[in-house]
Amino acid sequence: MNMKFAVLRKSKGFTLIELIVVIAILGVLAAVLITTIDPLDKINAANDAGVTSTLAQIGRAEDGYAANKNNFYAGGANVDALLTTLNTAGETKISSYAPPTGYAANLTFLDSPDACTSGSTCTGYAIIQQGLKSKKYVATPVYQVVNGKGCFVAVAITQAQLDALAGAVSGAGACP
Repeated sequence: MNMKFAVLRKSKGFTLIELIVVIAILGVLAAVLITTIDPLDKINAANDAGVTSTLAQIGRAEDGYAANKNNFYAGGANVDALLTTLNTAGETKISSYAPPTGYAANLTFLDSPDACTSGSTCTGYAIIQQGLKSKKYVATPVYQVVNGKGCFVAVAITQAQLDALAGAVSGAGACP
């Protein structure tokens, strides 16, 4: 046997098959991690938290306004009109509200009785955000602040229901 021509090869790297297997395993792990984390739902949850926090803050400002106006709330045609009244009265520093993209069309403000006069005839209010997007709100996609009480519900309060609750303390009957 002629060993003279036998060449001993030393491995200086990985084979193509080994690299493909490692890349495939990393790809599977990455896919599992991304589906577990669900970044879109995290973004939606953050937007939902911001919206509900702002509406709760507006509700607290409404309660402060009512405390100074013999339990009559500020009224307005929409949330920005309400905020203008509350800002002028010194109850909040927010002068306008621009919800995140996709939320503005589902934002509603109701006062009771409808088209009442701020500080003298408004006996109830509801700030309603429908269409919360996070997966945890699938069953209750509506956040509403009614006469000082905020809650997550499946269906938003209507003007007739708000009028029936007018003058109720802390949103009685509006939230479960």
